[in-house]
Amino acid sequence: VTGTLSDDAMRNLYRNTDFYVTTERAKGWDYPAMEAMCMGIPTIGLDWSGSEFLSSDNAYLIPVRDNLVRVHSSQVDNMEMYFAHKWADVDQEEVTKVLKYAYENPEIRTKKVMQCIEDSSAFSAKK
Repeated sequence: VTGTLSDDAMRNLYRNTDFYVTTERAKGWDYPAMEAMCMGIPTIGLDWSGSEFLSSDNAYLIPVRDNLVRVHSSQVDNMEMYFAHKWADVDQEEVTKVLKYAYENPEIRTKKVMQCIEDSSAFSAKK
């Protein structure tokens, strides 16, 4: 997808997905994850950083390695303030493992979706 999508197109995109998956490491609130959760889309994301509303009860959390890694120079646009910035080290095998688990366990997925709808409503009311 390139360019800007209308609100209707975004809702349609969410409705036609089985999961919302993000391995974003430089996020703040992670508004797209919140939108997906509000629509009852099972959400998978890193167990790290700004998505304080994601929990093991309402989402699938991808564990990250204990160490932080330096942000690649191509990601910082030559801005000195980000020169020494570090972020989570994500293991591709962990991502695959969580995706497979989420897909293969529909009963757990249903419980997480019910909880994510309840939790996202509470968080949305606070924002």
